[in-house]
Amino acid sequence: MHKTKTAVLAVSFGTTVPEAIKANIATLEASLGRALTDCTVFRAFTSSFIRKALAKKGAAVPSTEEALASIREAGFRKVLVVPTHVLAGSEFEKVAASCHKFAYDFDELRMAKPLLSDFEDHRRALEAVSAEIPRKQGEALVLMGHGTSHPVDIAYAALNFEAIQMGMDDVYVATVEGYPSIQQTIERLQRDCFTRVCLAPFMLVAGNHAQNDMAGDGPDSWKSLCEGAGFDVRCIMRGLGEYEQIRSIYVDHALKALEDR
Repeated sequence: MHKTKTAVLAVSFGTTVPEAIKANIATLEASLGRALTDCTVFRAFTSSFIRKALAKKGAAVPSTEEALASIREAGFRKVLVVPTHVLAGSEFEKVAASCHKFAYDFDELRMAKPLLSDFEDHRRALEAVSAEIPRKQGEALVLMGHGTSHPVDIAYAALNFEAIQMGMDDVYVATVEGYPSIQQTIERLQRDCFTRVCLAPFMLVAGNHAQNDMAGDGPDSWKSLCEGAGFDVRCIMRGLGEYEQIRSIYVDHALKALEDR
C-alpha cells in the first residue's frame, strides 16, 4: 500500500508549448493537489503526436494507460482519473476506454466529468471567462473552442444560446473544427453592429491553436479574418487553466467523483 491513499491522474490532451503546460496544466494539477487531501497527483497526455514531440525534447509525458500502469506498480489501490478536456468527446472517450482496461487492477478506479458536463457548468464557465476579460466600447468577446466531429459539438451552439440568456450579448463562441465557424460568427458580429473584437481561447491551454489559428499573422487566422472584415482586433493569450473559477469547476467534479459511492 502506498503512503497516500489515492492517486489522482490528471489527463490532458497536451501541448508542445512549455509555457502553456506551466501556466495551465501544471496550475490545474496544483489546484487538484490542494483540494484533494491525502492524494498524489500524476500527469498523462492523450495526444500521441504531442507525446512523441515532447519525448524528442527530453520531456516525455505518459499516455493514460502508461500512467495507470505506473500508478499500479507504485502500489496505489485507489485512483481518481480527472480528464481536463472541455467536453465528453472523442478524447474523453479514449480516457474512459483506457480506464475500463484497468478497472480490475485497482480496488477503486473512478473518473471525473470533463469541464462542461451540464448547463450549470456552461453558465459557470461563461461567467468565469467573461468576468476576467473587460470589454471596450463596441467590443465583442469571441471565444475560440476547438470543435469536433463528435455529436457533443452541439455544446458550442448551446453556449452561444446560454450567453444570450444570461444577458451576455457581447459574448460569442466559435470553433476551429466544428460549429459555429469563425465565418458564421463574423456574420453575427456584423449584424449585431460590433466594431471591435477581442479573441480568447476557450481551451485548457493557449497552445498552437491560440498562437497560430487565432492570433497568427497568416491570412486564415481568426485575427486576420476579423481584421479583413473591418474589426479592430485584440487577442488574449490565456488558456482556461489560468482562470481560478474554471479550475474550481474541475475540482468540484473531482470531489463529486470521490463522494459518489
